[in-house]
Amino acid sequence: MKTLLCLLILSFSTLADGQQGLGQVQWGFEDGKLTVFTHYTPPWSFKECRGVEIDIIKAAFQSQGVEIHCASSSYERLVKMFVSKRALFASPVVPMENTKSKAYYSASFINYVDVVASYNENLGKLSDLKDKRIVAYQNAHSYLGGDFKEAVSQAESYTELPGRDGQLKMLANGRVDFIVGEWNILKHISNELFPDRKLKKHFVLKKWALGAGYHSKELMSKFNKGLGLIREAGVVDKIYKEYGIQR
Repeated sequence: MKTLLCLLILSFSTLADGQQGLGQVQWGFEDGKLTVFTHYTPPWSFKECRGVEIDIIKAAFQSQGVEIHCASSSYERLVKMFVSKRALFASPVVPMENTKSKAYYSASFINYVDVVASYNENLGKLSDLKDKRIVAYQNAHSYLGGDFKEAVSQAESYTELPGRDGQLKMLANGRVDFIVGEWNILKHISNELFPDRKLKKHFVLKKWALGAGYHSKELMSKFNKGLGLIREAGVVDKIYKEYGIQR
């Protein structure tokens, strides 16, 4: 998952890595379409303006007569841009306190499931991570509770890195024994990189219910209204099913 809370105090920094759409679509609407900022986390969000998260956002806004296009960045930069109001609509975000940036937040529509997984290992309980080699997403130790923090403190090695592709390659190559992250993301990328290997989910560490943030009260009200309508119509469940999301 992505970093969610610690980044909220970070100040804005310029974006110069050529991510799709950055620097050109910064102030909400361009050519009559709202720019939605997400980060690359398939199957939730692809760079081609599709995925579970994006399809739900698109459908909710379309029900209110609002069209969107997409911009992709790292999550760290997405949060920085949202705090600085260079990204007016961003997803996913959590309500931000202690910032000068007043924003409005949607109902939740993104259900992350953080797990411990592996290709070859067995794991009975969390304390069995002792003496194991583990890789996780950035700041996972801050989000997954005291029992997790205690367990990984006794691991042979525990590393937090950006980029699920690289983490899964470490797991496949035997450089680590276990991986910690959002199950649907890990499973999707594993199937893409290593179609002949089966990633095993050992147990769930935490479930997250996340939404989007917007710097316009009026337009966030429209989004929430549209989200409620498409949820009631079964569109959200249909999108989840289409992408094979496990909640």
